[in-house]
Amino acid sequence: MVDLGIKVYIFKGADRYEYARPVKMEGEVINYDDEKAIQERENTRQRQRQASTALAMLIIGIPLYKYHWGLIKKEGKS
Repeated sequence: MVDLGIKVYIFKGADRYEYARPVKMEGEVINYDDEKAIQERENTRQRQRQASTALAMLIIGIPLYKYHWGLIKKEGKS
């Protein structure tokens, strides 16, 4: 849920996918600048998806770690 929230509110384009046309039709001129731009946008979105997942894991993981580490310390003092 945290990952989804980050994608919805922070990385708004992270869940969009865009693909370059894989084949050239007969007589068609390929514009490599368009394909490079599409690839760059997709690379940015992929980094946003990875960052969103990593942030979600940190947001959930750090409090859980601190809570459990506190329990371990408390048991060690007893």
